[in-house]
Amino acid sequence: MRNVRTELMWVKTNRITSVATIGMLRSVFARLGMPELLVSDNGTQFTSAEFLEFCTTNGIQHLTTAPFHPQSNGQAERFVDTFKRAVKKIQAGRSSIDEALDVFLMTYRTTPNRQVEGGVSPSEAMFGRRIRTNLELLLPPPPKPPSESTELKGGSRKRRFEPHDLVYAKLYSGNKWHWAPGVVCDRVGQVMYTVWVEDRRMLRSHANQLLSRADWDPRTDGAEKPKLPLDILLDSWNLSKPTPAADPTTPTVLDASLQSASPDQRSSHGVPECSPSIPRSPEQVAPPESEPASLVPGLRRSTRVRKKPQRFNSYQLN
Repeated sequence: MRNVRTELMWVKTNRITSVATIGMLRSVFARLGMPELLVSDNGTQFTSAEFLEFCTTNGIQHLTTAPFHPQSNGQAERFVDTFKRAVKKIQAGRSSIDEALDVFLMTYRTTPNRQVEGGVSPSEAMFGRRIRTNLELLLPPPPKPPSESTELKGGSRKRRFEPHDLVYAKLYSGNKWHWAPGVVCDRVGQVMYTVWVEDRRMLRSHANQLLSRADWDPRTDGAEKPKLPLDILLDSWNLSKPTPAADPTTPTVLDASLQSASPDQRSSHGVPECSPSIPRSPEQVAPPESEPASLVPGLRRSTRVRKKPQRFNSYQLN
């Protein structure tokens, strides 16, 4: 059997038993939709009760050709002849039947066909584009489009590296990982790199698994973390900032204007003049005892208006 859309010349092969043929057609119909007409020869797989029930259930009109008149299904017969001659020549190079089948189908589907609308290949008619083959190697490689920037917007971590860049790479051991210094050897793809680490290993790492040694040091990671200002916390809880109590052992610092003033000026401000020639007893030197000030601010309650939830309101029954 040759399963083909007439305008595409697309060939699909499989085993030719009745069950296998129905399964193959069901798979093709799931991708391309149900046909209105199906033409086949008089093989037992097409005249069986299972195949008749399959066509009737799916609303497909099944027509068979006249016995012993292959011209009625000339398109399929011509393909069978082409297939047999091609596979025989391919197998002459000691290829297996599966390899010969794949080589033939690849060549047949990528060759322009005059029977296809527009004279294109069956694959181009099926997919709307030319599929790539090894013949593309005869053409010069197309110019590569400019690579997009892989830098993070507003970020400080470098995500694009060049060969010989000094980086830190993630090394995984079990369920843990650590940073290891290394050198970028080559760039593979857009965000993939090969890195030579200092313990004599070659790694394939994603850009997210690499950090530039010039921008960041993992040994200092987490040493300095931003702290939330105390004023923001106090304002959020409506608390006043605590004032430290005066230490009785700390000497009182006089105003700068009084320190620089003359003895007469200090006397006029009520500041006694300390003479080093007058000895003082320990009782006179001891500062007066003072009560320690409380460092804990007073508790302040929120003054917002509190309303009970609506589910606790009274219900009105009519």
